[in-house]
Parts: sequence; C-alpha cells; structure tokens
Amino acid sequence: MLVGDLPDLEIFLINNVECYSCSISLSKNNFLYNKILCNHQYTNDIKNIFNEEFYSLKNKIVALYYNHIKLKDQDNIYIHLLHEHSYNYFHWLYEVIPRIILINQLIIKSKKLKNKTFIILIDDNLPYQLHEILYMIIDFKYKIKILERNKSATVNTLLYCSNLWTSLDNTKFKSNIKKEFFIDSYAVALIRRTFKKFMTHLPATRKIYLDRKSSQARSLTNNNEVKKLLIKNEFEIIDVSKLTFIEQIILFSESKIIMAVSGAYFSNIIFMQKDTKAIIFSPKTIGTNYYIFQPMADIAKIKLIHLLTNNKMDDMHESSDIDLLKIKNLLKE
Repeated sequence: MLVGDLPDLEIFLINNVECYSCSISLSKNNFLYNKILCNHQYTNDIKNIFNEEFYSLKNKIVALYYNHIKLKDQDNIYIHLLHEHSYNYFHWLYEVIPRIILINQLIIKSKKLKNKTFIILIDDNLPYQLHEILYMIIDFKYKIKILERNKSATVNTLLYCSNLWTSLDNTKFKSNIKKEFFIDSYAVALIRRTFKKFMTHLPATRKIYLDRKSSQARSLTNNNEVKKLLIKNEFEIIDVSKLTFIEQIILFSESKIIMAVSGAYFSNIIFMQKDTKAIIFSPKTIGTNYYIFQPMADIAKIKLIHLLTNNKMDDMHESSDIDLLKIKNLLKE
C-alpha cells in the first residue's frame, strides 16, 4: 500500500464566505482557501473553471470569471459539496461522498446542529446515481441547492469538510502519484464500510465485462472483437451507466472477475469480495497513473491486473486497441 502525506482533515463552520461552482475553493476577504491548489506545479493542467491569472495569484481570488448570485434561505446552514470533477462518478464517490459521510456523522452527534435545517450546495448536471448516493446516507433534514456553472454565491454560514485527497491533473508529463493524485485509504475504507450492507453475502461467481461507448474517452477500436472473445468465455456484457448505485454494488459484489477499460465505473471494485480479480485495460502513455484504482483493490483485498492498450499517440484519452492474445493468455491462467 502506498504511503504519502495529506493535509489534516478539517470540518468547520465559516461565516460570510463565497463558494464557486465546480470548485472546492472558498474565498473570504480576498483570500482563497484551496489546499490542493497550493501544490500546483508547471506539470499540472489548468483546471477548466479557472484562468491563468487565477493560478498565478494562488492566494487571491479573481472572480471575474463568475457571475455572482444571492442565495435565499440565508438563515440556514449551507453544506459545501461542490467539486471540480463532481459530475465524474469516481471523483464523486471517493472525493465528495467521504466529506458528506463525515459531516452527517458530526451533525447527528451534535446537539447544536442536529435540529437545524441544511441546504446542500452541489453542481448542476449530475447523473441520477450521484443524487441517489446522497439520499442513501444523509440522516438529517436538508434541501438541495444547485449552483450552476460559472456562478458563485456568498452564504452567511457554511459547513465545510476539507479534502481527504490530492487531485492535480497531469496529462502530458510523467505522473508523481504522491504529490499529484493521492486518496487517503481512510476515505476509501469509509466508502466500503458505509455501503457494505448492500453487498451480497453469497459466493462471487459472475464474470463481467463493463462495456464502454465508442464515443467515450479511452474507447477500444476492437471492442466488438473483445466482447465476442469474452462471451465465448462465459462473460456477461454489462452497461453500468444504466444501473442504479445499489445495482452496481450488487453486481460487483457478485463478481469473481471484472474486466473493463480504465474509467470511472471501475471505482466499484471497492465492493468486490476478498480474493476476486479485477482486470483493467490501461493506456500505455507517460501520463497514465497506474495507481489510481489500487487503493480500492488494497482495501477490498482483491487482485488488480493491468493490461496495457496499444496507444499510437501519447494521449491517455485517445481511442486504442487491446491485444486479444493478452486477454486469451490471461484467461488461461
């Protein structure tokens, strides 16, 4: 298991603070709070929502990019669940959900907070499965407020949980997993422990291939040939995007082998049973972080196997193909 340093976890109430859609950043009195941004290097990609000037200043907010709005219900307590990649299943599950799990625990135990009404700030256009996860874990009274793209809002009182991860985009240089992309094993274990009750208690017997649309990043040009091969070897072909969150938990907990192209829904290997196997088709590029799903495999105690795709360019998101002989040899083993 990889060991690295992460900032201390903080949960705090802050007054008169500005929030930004698609960002974990807060600002107050012209100063920016963003622990991840402090580690930004020249090798890291500029996140879409900010401009060059924002990054060059680092500690001072440049809000011209945002349209400021005034929120109603200012007497209530807002909870911050905004995130740069909130629409992505992986980032939502491991970077956003641990924060709300810890906030939920705090509110339930607190005599001062448990009878309050809360408004949860989230980004727009989230898949329905991500909303489903919130409904499953929150035990206090709350409303949802969607903060649209390119909007910022000042709230009177905000409940904020700091990040349990470091997430800096790097698509052009060799990745440094300890400094650029690192998720606390506590956060990963928290996900498995929270949703373990939905996992099957029967022996894992299914063999699953997670199908991926040709329009998506990292799609396989020979995907049809791969599916034909796997069907002959008694694999089921599943489109995970059509399943609810609970259905995904059940599917992965029933599977002895999961095979898929590297992508967000591979995050569900955390729900697999001990000693099962996950086989991931990973891009063979300089910027690929082969550790990204390893914390889930470590916590679930499963075997994670990488098969490298044949990328023609050094772009981890390009379409590529996989050598069928590699799959055949692995299945023989």
